[in-house]
Amino acid sequence: MHHGLAEIAQTAHRLNPALETQGPVTFRPAAAVLDDWSAWCTGVWIPILYPALQRALDQARAGRLRELGELDLELSDRLNPEAIRHSTLAGRRLLDAAGSLRGEKWPARFRELIESEHAEGHLLSVHALRAAAFHGTDPQVAGSYLYQEAVGGLFPNHPRLVGECVEGAMRLERSARPALRVA
Repeated sequence: MHHGLAEIAQTAHRLNPALETQGPVTFRPAAAVLDDWSAWCTGVWIPILYPALQRALDQARAGRLRELGELDLELSDRLNPEAIRHSTLAGRRLLDAAGSLRGEKWPARFRELIESEHAEGHLLSVHALRAAAFHGTDPQVAGSYLYQEAVGGLFPNHPRLVGECVEGAMRLERSARPALRVA
């Protein structure tokens, strides 16, 4: 595994202690895994999840849970019903695991938002909250989220394939960022 990927995998496991039992979230391959991953990257990651993750991380770092809940609800408007079901199941499972973070009040506060239907509890939102609590950098947060999706869809017994998928998506992500223009 590439050194950077080893760090991403370590971060993903730190942020999601339930990762090995999570299963597929929004990436659910059929047969041609690399083709399916490429389609997922261009159809789900780049246009929906990556921008939402950036916004969620900003809200989480600022402690704006209500705004994060609104973003979480918006995510449900953009994903298909199966992806919503798996994402919220994984997110709520991670939120339960996050309840053990000493001194952190956000797990209970975010759970209250879910119970009052001001959030759904998507994996992406809870991942952003945990990443903010652990002071993850933007590349670590994006890479570790991608790692969760790849491992969940491919299962951890294909580390080379997971690595290729994560590294490829991060290259796509970099090329999708708008270039700064000087007037």
